Amino acid sequence: MYTTISPSYCPDWSVIEALRELVQEGLDVSVCYGCRSTTRWTTDGWFEVEDDGPGLSLSSLVMGVSGKREVEGTIGQFGEGLKLACLVLARLGRAVEIETVGCSLRPVIATHPDFGCLVLAFENSENARTRGTLIRARASEDEFNSVREMFLALTPSYFYTLGPDGSRPATSEDTIFLPGGRIFVNGVLVSVEGREGQTPFLFSYNFKDKSLVNRDRWAVNFSSLTNAICDEWARCDNKALINRLLRTLLAKGEEYVEILQGLAPRYLSDERLQLWREAAGGMFKNVLVQDTWDSVLIRRVSELGYTPLSLNYRWSSLLEQMGVSTVRRVNEELGMCDPVSLRALEPLERFNLYQVRRLIKRYLSPFFKGVEVDIVPARFVKETKGYAESGVAYVNVTVLKDIRQALSTAIHEFIHIAQRAEDYTDEFTDALQLIIADLLLERVTKRQKDTVKTKRGVF
Repeated sequence: MYTTISPSYCPDWSVIEALRELVQEGLDVSVCYGCRSTTRWTTDGWFEVEDDGPGLSLSSLVMGVSGKREVEGTIGQFGEGLKLACLVLARLGRAVEIETVGCSLRPVIATHPDFGCLVLAFENSENARTRGTLIRARASEDEFNSVREMFLALTPSYFYTLGPDGSRPATSEDTIFLPGGRIFVNGVLVSVEGREGQTPFLFSYNFKDKSLVNRDRWAVNFSSLTNAICDEWARCDNKALINRLLRTLLAKGEEYVEILQGLAPRYLSDERLQLWREAAGGMFKNVLVQDTWDSVLIRRVSELGYTPLSLNYRWSSLLEQMGVSTVRRVNEELGMCDPVSLRALEPLERFNLYQVRRLIKRYLSPFFKGVEVDIVPARFVKETKGYAESGVAYVNVTVLKDIRQALSTAIHEFIHIAQRAEDYTDEFTDALQLIIADLLLERVTKRQKDTVKTKRGVF
């Protein structure tokens, strides 16, 4: 029986990929028909997959024919696995025998009588088997062990766990488990740590969505995969795994895909948020989400004992949902500046402050009856000259070295307090212009009075 499958199909597949497809075939038969499936290696060098199902239909040898696409829990979906396994093994010269109900098959590479080219073909003969299918292929024990590790259903129960302490074995029904670095779809390995130079995963995952992989099985749709991981973390209720993830996040473990790509739950219900807070414990007590690159703001919170944490924006958003504050927010709560005592000022700074206070009180205060403004030296969070708040005009100590800078800053902040006007508004500009005008008029008036007194001989 000739197929139309060229021997050059799937050129990168090795014995391991081919044997993987044979195991998958047995597991899928078990799911489809509720029968038993066994995978074993014999001491005389045979890799065997056997089931006690209804047997293999010859139509299964047609490319694309599959009755498993719509069956939940099966691995296969393209109708190619068994055919490609036979193709690769025959191409590599490995002996393969298929014994099913009423028929025995042996895959070979032969010349098609009509097309005149090499294709996959099957030698077949009748047999007396009445139940099930046995597929045998020549393989070493190491190859058998390598293939077995590609299936959750065949992995020893102690290998994958649901907690860092290893006390809770994972099953093929679990989605997130340890150790990390492996991605499964319906229990079959589709991506492994370090393959094609990819960044490793902190955890291993098992998904049910067949669309995550293509015919090659190793080719994973990374965009869909990351979305699936985010969704699984949103559903996760295992505190031990969440704690492990958050501890790695706190350590800025960007060598892992979950941290680097920001694979955080997009949305958590109040109940789930509480679960994540409990899993975190107090590990984020002195941590802040770094929402700014302003070195002054960062240095200020660092001096207060906080650790700013710069993360992917998705993780930053989740931490804020969990109640972790940000660098900007803490700075806002602390205020824009910290007052400085007079004793901490240098002599020139102290003298200029005294002059500013005297001039403001003498020349500016009379224009705003009943307005009391205290002028206070301060060290600012940002590089700014002054800041006004609640009747206090804070002047940056850096401008107190220059009397003109100090006085202009004090006037600016005084107007903010007296007129309750913001920068760049008409009210602020009008107030500043009126003060200048009044001061000029007062000076002219005083000069005129002094001139009159001089002419009368008062002086």
